[in-house]
Amino acid sequence: IDDVVGVLNIKDFFRLRNADRDTIIREAVKQAYFVPEGIHADVLFRQMKDTKQHFAVVLDEYGGMMGIVTMNDLLQQLVGDLADMETAEQVEPEIEQIDENTWEIQGIAPLGDVAEALGIELPVEKYDTFGGYVFSNYGIVPEDGTEFELELEPLHIKVTEIRDHRIEKMTVVLTLPEPEDDDDDEDDDDEDEEEFEGEIQFIHYELDCPECGGAVVLDEETIQQGVITCPHCNKKLEIDLGFEGEEVEQE
Repeated sequence: IDDVVGVLNIKDFFRLRNADRDTIIREAVKQAYFVPEGIHADVLFRQMKDTKQHFAVVLDEYGGMMGIVTMNDLLQQLVGDLADMETAEQVEPEIEQIDENTWEIQGIAPLGDVAEALGIELPVEKYDTFGGYVFSNYGIVPEDGTEFELELEPLHIKVTEIRDHRIEKMTVVLTLPEPEDDDDDEDDDDEDEEEFEGEIQFIHYELDCPECGGAVVLDEETIQQGVITCPHCNKKLEIDLGFEGEEVEQE
């Protein structure tokens, strides 16, 4: 490790990936920039800036390699912690709620997390990501840059971004069933009861008195009482609810 041959940039290596070792060392490997371990950060920063070096090899007092230092390392030491250029871009949340029933969801969002966030059941045992779930139900892989909409009850899904044949982002609306109006149901029940009661009030039964043979008309009230007096002979008659009488309408 102490025998540093040079510095090879990965881009140069892949540019010459089909070349032999000698060609790569000759054309792609650059001479290392060595610095002593005791050098101050501000001094090294100026030196690397003047020589346009972005990478230096640090040696100890015996000439052995202690490590490496980059311009980014020096900047962090001089001005504080800096986000790496590759991670400086703000990471968007995989699931972001827009309003009460609307979410922005990335295709890579785990299906279980989506089900939990939306409070619904989804086939988490069959799919890993929400994008895979949507693609499987859509049936085809659309071209990059296109958009499409899909109904997967209780979800209305609008795919807004497709890249490299993958769903990047979707707008998802949770369509909940409208709650039933209890007041209307109660009113309907009351109307049904009134209508039913009204029909009963006009239903009467007629039978013959076993004592005098006169006709006796029974209405709902007398049937419920179980006893009626014959209007012809004044004999009290017990009413059997299982009797067979003739149904008549009374004005």
